[in-house]
Amino acid sequence: PDVPGSDTDTEGTDTEDTDTEDTDTEKFWQIGDVNMDHKITAKDSLLLQRGLLKLEKLSKVQFVLGEVNFDGRENNRDALEILRYTIKLHDDNHVGEEIDITPYLNEEE
Repeated sequence: PDVPGSDTDTEGTDTEDTDTEDTDTEKFWQIGDVNMDHKITAKDSLLLQRGLLKLEKLSKVQFVLGEVNFDGRENNRDALEILRYTIKLHDDNHVGEEIDITPYLNEEE
């Protein structure tokens, strides 16, 4: 028998997890949000630097989100601009703007 509050109490349980977010279906992300956690922090700058040094494997989308000054190259200058953004010392770059990542989802990495 079901005993309220016990391991056998199945009444009223909900098996659907509504707190999880399917990031695979999202198509708009903020430029600079390299780790794709919906926040632009120093962690994004560090992750981009690690990706550039091949210490972390980043996806094409992550590199696109890390290319913040739109000079056509992912490099440490982008990582620096992300870091400057986090301390409110950013120049005229695109950190924080939204970008549609759909064109980059099916590209080879």
